[in-house]
Amino acid sequence: MDLPEFVSKLVVTSFISPSDSLSFIKVEANQPIYGDLSVRNSPGNLAVYISDGKTEIKLDTVNGGFSFDNSRMTINYGKSYSIRVESDKGINATASCTVPFNANFNLRVDTFSVFHAEPQGYNDWREMKVKVSFTDPAETENFYRTLGTWVAYMTFPGSTEPYKHTEYIWFKQGLLTEASKGQNGEIVNITDFNGFSFADSAFLNITLLNTEKSYYQYHKSLQNYSNGDDFFTEPKPVFSNIEGGFGVFTSYTKETVTIRLK
Repeated sequence: MDLPEFVSKLVVTSFISPSDSLSFIKVEANQPIYGDLSVRNSPGNLAVYISDGKTEIKLDTVNGGFSFDNSRMTINYGKSYSIRVESDKGINATASCTVPFNANFNLRVDTFSVFHAEPQGYNDWREMKVKVSFTDPAETENFYRTLGTWVAYMTFPGSTEPYKHTEYIWFKQGLLTEASKGQNGEIVNITDFNGFSFADSAFLNITLLNTEKSYYQYHKSLQNYSNGDDFFTEPKPVFSNIEGGFGVFTSYTKETVTIRLK
């Protein structure tokens, strides 16, 4: 049986935002799934460039990829950017994205908690419920992601330094579109988590990402790929907007609210 011919291509991953002072572009090579899998395909020696349509710069090499900071190329709201990746192996990749416009989403976070008392007071715990709501602008098509962390500070007996505990929280809907909004134009997302009963103080950080459509498509395809447990269906490919390769080059804006939990 003849094996399919393997075609070497570059795999690019990058998410840029006006909120980030330092941006990264990761570049790898695709790997064969047939034949001798002990030999990894190398992307070769790489050069990566980013352009805002007027100026193009060559990116700095860092561990695991390439980077640039605001002093060399500023990422602005509503502006388009393109990248090109060149390898001395003769393989290349290009991509472009447009940063969403700056908008006021009126991000709001409401919390309440339920204390669960266990017999004899052992292992008492508090359940925290979080409701995030924001306004979707009617005049544009938007795609969203809500992220959260809670941070607790605790001082243990015999210690003079507080212990810091950080934990991610996961929302009922990881990715959202304007189709999720109600009649009042609001989009609501909820989550709950356990903790902070014995903390000296605790804080909740909620971040709303307004993303480019390609960001949504990429992460949605990753979800579908990861949840594909039906062996009798054709596997769904992961979304890519990289010309000549695989991966994603996309953008987002960010708005964060921090509240103290009581």
